[in-house]
Amino acid sequence: MEFVLKHSMFEHLREVPLKPDTICPSDSNSTSLIHEMLQQVRQLHPNSKAIHIGCDEAWHIAQDDRCLHALNTTFHNSTDKLKLAHISSIAKYAKENLNFEHVLAWNDLFDKIPVELLNEYKLGNYIIPVIWGYVEDVTTPGYFPPGMIQRYSQVFNEMSFGSVFKGANGATQIFVSMERYLSNLKSYLMFYKLNENFLTGKVTGTILTGWTRFWHGIQLCEILPEGIPLLVQEAIYMNDSNLNDSELENKTLEFFNCERHQIFPISYNGKLYNPRKEAIYSFCNFPGSDVYALVCLFYLTG
Repeated sequence: MEFVLKHSMFEHLREVPLKPDTICPSDSNSTSLIHEMLQQVRQLHPNSKAIHIGCDEAWHIAQDDRCLHALNTTFHNSTDKLKLAHISSIAKYAKENLNFEHVLAWNDLFDKIPVELLNEYKLGNYIIPVIWGYVEDVTTPGYFPPGMIQRYSQVFNEMSFGSVFKGANGATQIFVSMERYLSNLKSYLMFYKLNENFLTGKVTGTILTGWTRFWHGIQLCEILPEGIPLLVQEAIYMNDSNLNDSELENKTLEFFNCERHQIFPISYNGKLYNPRKEAIYSFCNFPGSDVYALVCLFYLTG
């Protein structure tokens, strides 16, 4: 939405004039625009069975006069109903008009909504919620809303998890902390085990997300080459969660056919600098590995 709403020709569809992050769902032109975007995606991917329609972090929902009018006249002053009507309508269009078999959506706009309301708008018929969160431990009490999984288990036959391999550790972060992000992925396995009674047979996968900006109008954060070693390591872990950290590291190095180098402190301008432990992948050969090595050098000298 930020990519589209930043343009002057679409400014009138914003919820808040100065904020391009949220489209006004109560304007029929918003629906037409989103349908056109989905149609273009379908044309470019005619054989795709799945699409992700987003639907997260709508910071300014129901602030425009159009939505306030809809709240008063249609949705009985329920912002939850306004959100669900929009999400279910878009997902239904993607599924029934464009023939996407699987329609995914981020879950944070409806993570606190009661089962009865989720069922009223038939969300379980149209979407697969992607339960996302990028802290080191998603099992931390209170991180997800209380009872969320129990509610979802009564609505959705399928769910996915959303973990991360880059771009979720600060808007100006340059370096990927492999330990931090791998910890996030591992915590989803524990989260599943803690909620196994509700999730058995319902979790269809885990998405490894990689982000380039915290929002569309600011600088890049962790660029793609920075994330490639961890992306591979997380994929290896997902294939065998019994591997310890040392085994994961060795298998990642083997995957890239890396030269094995021991990392030592480096003297620069009379001072000793300790390279980050991720520098061992500077001697690998993968797309962007030369950029990765430069970022590691920047870590020392920056």
